[in-house]
Amino acid sequence: MKNVFTHIDANDNDYKRILKKYQSVLDNYKAYEENLSDINAGANNKSNKGLSYKNSLAKILVNYERIYGKAPEDPSSKKTIDDLKKIQTMPSFIMVNQQKGRFYNAALEGYFNYISHRNLQLVMQSKKKIVSKKSDQRKYIPIYKSKKEQITSYYYPRDQRFSLIAMESNNWQCFFNKKHELFKKDDGTPYLEAHHIIPMKYYEEFNISIDQPCNIVPLCPNCHRKIHHAQKHDRNKMIKNLYNRRVNKLKQNHININLKQLLSYYDE
Repeated sequence: MKNVFTHIDANDNDYKRILKKYQSVLDNYKAYEENLSDINAGANNKSNKGLSYKNSLAKILVNYERIYGKAPEDPSSKKTIDDLKKIQTMPSFIMVNQQKGRFYNAALEGYFNYISHRNLQLVMQSKKKIVSKKSDQRKYIPIYKSKKEQITSYYYPRDQRFSLIAMESNNWQCFFNKKHELFKKDDGTPYLEAHHIIPMKYYEEFNISIDQPCNIVPLCPNCHRKIHHAQKHDRNKMIKNLYNRRVNKLKQNHININLKQLLSYYDE
């Protein structure tokens, strides 16, 4: 066992081979991450994180092969996930991860969430088969064709469940103004966008995860754009409103931030 994790270049032959070997798994993972952007819409909606995570996962699998002496037979098996979690604790992984904008760890955590989500879907589909033989109601993660893209930013993974919790707890209304009119999606639910009061770009400044329901509010599309792009006076008015209504919940969850600090985050 080679106990060293290294950065893999895009021109590496092993990397190109792994991309082909696990094309189906990698493309499904990419699709999963892109689908999450529908929930966390807005400024990061076109972040290309799905492709970035796919490529980072492929590079991690190259390291897996070099560290354990062989590529995993099933990248989604419990053994493979356990082995990947061991790699995640290696000092060399931690060092390379920090050097590369923490993309490797973000891709791994996103992949773990994807496997959990996929396994849950399989269980639910199995239960549906017992109750009914109708299969046309089952939903699958779509598979998208890969395409060449250039990535220039990094992205912290969001947990889709927390965004849904925030929307459900606010009765699927705009948190800033519940009277704001919303259009409905095909599934009948109002279209809302999840907004992190403390922006996710400041994730590393907190010891506690800021991707949790107390820091997430559902906003109508107009309010979401407004809080990011409106003139400073209007933007600050919205930020103060959200902060005053959520500051106690943030503190209860050990997330401490004052209004001045929060406002400064939106000025950068």
